[in-house]
Amino acid sequence: MDNRAILVNGGRNMPARHQATRNRIAKWAITVRTVALVLLAPLALATMARAALGEVLSHQKISDAQGGFAGTLGNLDSDGDGMADSGESRNSFGPRTPGRSTHVGIFCNRSNRCPELVNRFASLGYTTTHWTSPSQVDPNSLAGIDVLFVHNSEASDLAGKDAVIGAWVFEGNGLIVEQPNDEGDVAILPPGLDINIWSMFYDGSTSGPDPVRRVQITALGASHPIMSGLTTGDICENFDRVWTSDVSSAYDILGVQETNTDYAAVAAAAYGRGRVVFHTGNFSPGSFSPGSEQYVQQMVDWAVEVEPLIGACCDGITGGCEDDVPSGDCAGALEEWFEGQLCVDLDPPCGKCNGVDTGVFGTMTCDSGRLCETDADCVGDGICMRACLRAIPAVSEWGLVVLLLALLVLAKLCYGRRARRAQWE
Repeated sequence: MDNRAILVNGGRNMPARHQATRNRIAKWAITVRTVALVLLAPLALATMARAALGEVLSHQKISDAQGGFAGTLGNLDSDGDGMADSGESRNSFGPRTPGRSTHVGIFCNRSNRCPELVNRFASLGYTTTHWTSPSQVDPNSLAGIDVLFVHNSEASDLAGKDAVIGAWVFEGNGLIVEQPNDEGDVAILPPGLDINIWSMFYDGSTSGPDPVRRVQITALGASHPIMSGLTTGDICENFDRVWTSDVSSAYDILGVQETNTDYAAVAAAAYGRGRVVFHTGNFSPGSFSPGSEQYVQQMVDWAVEVEPLIGACCDGITGGCEDDVPSGDCAGALEEWFEGQLCVDLDPPCGKCNGVDTGVFGTMTCDSGRLCETDADCVGDGICMRACLRAIPAVSEWGLVVLLLALLVLAKLCYGRRARRAQWE
């Protein structure tokens, strides 16, 4: 009995040496668990950090540079919800505040009916600003509005502002130009959206409305939001005569003169993230046919909407690339989206996901191609698509996790077996 202590365990005696072994195993198990926690903590932090740097978030690449790369979601998401909303114009002019009233800037100077025109827009619920001089139209003033409306006969007055207006529209704002009443190219339209006025002398009567100028809604117009639910009587009559062949193919022609369908009366197009509307009518309340309130409102409400972001989409699985893809459609775990770019312009070009894990915490270097972490040997911008690691777990990370779990299981098994054997001795 000198080497034994009588221990009660399920009604059986256990040798003291077995109790000592049991205690050693228990201490060893506690040590293993402590080591596991110490190793797993930095591993978890490293994984969280990787999700924040260079990750595909809401279908956009967020850089680890302060403020994000120019033109990324970091600069676009003004309300912090992780999504690029229609009310968030990403531009140097400043984003439109989501939920507020649409602000219409009205350029009208030559007519004594300008106040009536401004009041018409205000009566429809829009916030209005009335400009009477080209000097008032600049980046600072445009920053505060959503849609610029240029009154009839006054587009040429803003000819020197075409670059400023074009840049502002491109960033997600709306431009409406009505009846330029000036033959030749419409001066303020953005590049690629050219329209040429053949004649400012309209068909029919010059003393009042005339059915010869009535506007017919085209097949494209019938399904367009501007023309939704409208009839010919809602639309301003056609005044400036514009051949459909003199309208850029970038436009959708929504209305033509009923008596001569070769004359375009209403056209709409996207430009960057913004929208442009051209019509040959006259919204002034005192004109021959000012159009219905519904027509005016639907035109403004369409122009204010922000076009979806499009760009090149790289597929990290196949190495393929597709142009003109909305950001939300380039959403796969191994897809990478490049705003406003074409596949042929990407340098380096799209390639298969080829990040190589070289460290315990998933540090990646690269052998070739685009989808790699910044490294002296990387090609091009060297931005790592972290989805590579998420989709194909690195051995150094998950191998360590499995090893630690296996050790814990082994310790448990050893402890359990020895404890059970000790009970019977």
